[in-house]
Parts: sequence; structure tokens; C-alpha cells
Amino acid sequence: MEKQDENKAIREEVHKEFQVERMILFSDAVFAIVITLMAIELQLPEKEGRFNDQEFIHALVHLIPVLMAYIVGFIFVGVTWYQHLKIFANVKSYDKGLVIRNMSLLFFIGLFPFGATVISKVGQEHSMLPLLIYFSIILACISLQANLQYYLLFKKPELRGNQNVEELTVDYYKKRAGIISILIILVLYITTDRLLSGSDLRYLSSLWFTATPLVIKLIGKLKKQKA
Repeated sequence: MEKQDENKAIREEVHKEFQVERMILFSDAVFAIVITLMAIELQLPEKEGRFNDQEFIHALVHLIPVLMAYIVGFIFVGVTWYQHLKIFANVKSYDKGLVIRNMSLLFFIGLFPFGATVISKVGQEHSMLPLLIYFSIILACISLQANLQYYLLFKKPELRGNQNVEELTVDYYKKRAGIISILIILVLYITTDRLLSGSDLRYLSSLWFTATPLVIKLIGKLKKQKA
């Protein structure tokens, strides 16, 4: 009887590991499709006949915003996938809460091609809304991945194995600092954009986003001092 119970437990464990593997494969497919869809946007404008040299150079210059949006999107999605890989390397079982949190993350990852298209194709005179959409998607992705980590680290630790989760815990607190930083930058951007509305210097409000890494480091240092 004990042997039958033991065999049953082994079968259930193997079954759960198989289901977790399916979740990982599905997630990997979503990440791959998102990067592919962003790459599809890298197209020269349609034209009858061939481009001459001047038209080709002009088309390449016109493509720079799309290329920049693709590069930023590719890096962010790639980093998010790598962190997703590290998170699920610790998962041995699953429940409804884990599935919902993972699907919520994938939902916003799937919006990245839309965000990249908006930010690269809308004119500068309407720059505020596209940037807000783009960085709102980034913020949602970081927040949901942090929530996924929190769920495994603190709320449902029984879903993960006995591996050392110190690196995952440090990464979780870094994400929290990143979320706070992006919120601060968004507030500064919106405020500056409103103050410079109608001015030729309005484009300077977007420079706040270049300060994001600095703000993240500052918040991280403040948290260490408090600890």
C-alpha cells in the first residue's frame, strides 16, 4: 500500500513538472512571436519601381525611429525573457495563481509590437501619448514580473524547489526600485511636457527618460542605507 502511494506521488510530481514545462514552452513561444512581430515593422516604404540612391538614403533615415524602437524593444523583451527563464528554473509545481500571473505578464509582453509601432510612427507634435503608452507597457511588464517573483518567493514558496533564491530575491528588490524610478520619471515627464506646451523646447521633456538608470541607482542606495 505504501509503495502504491509512493508511486502515485511520483506520478503526480512528474505530471506537475510536465505541466510546468508546457507553461515555459508556451511563454517562450510568446516571447519569440513578439520579437518577430517587432522585426516585421522594419520595412522600407512601398514604392513603384526601384529606389535611386537619394530615395534609398531618405528611406533609411525615415526608418531610424522604427529601428530604435525595435532595438529598445528587443533588448527589453530579451532581458525580460532571461529573467523569466531564471524565475521558472526554480519552479517545480504550479497553481491557478501562478498561471494567472504568468498569463498577465505575457499579455503585456504581447502589446510591445503595438507600443513600438505607436512610438515610431506618431509625429513629434503628439509625442506625449505614444511615450506614455510605450513606458506604461514597460512599467506593466516589470510590475507583473515582480509580482510573479513575489508570489514564488514569499507567498507560495512551496511551488519552487530548494534552490538558492538569493539572486532571485535581489532581482525582485531591483525591480521594485525600477518601478518607483519609472513612476517618478513619468511624473517629471508629464509635468515638464505641460510646462513647455507650445514651446519649441517641448522635446526636452523626453530627456527625463535618459535619467532612469541614475534614479534606479539612487533609490537602490537609499534602500541600502535604510537597511
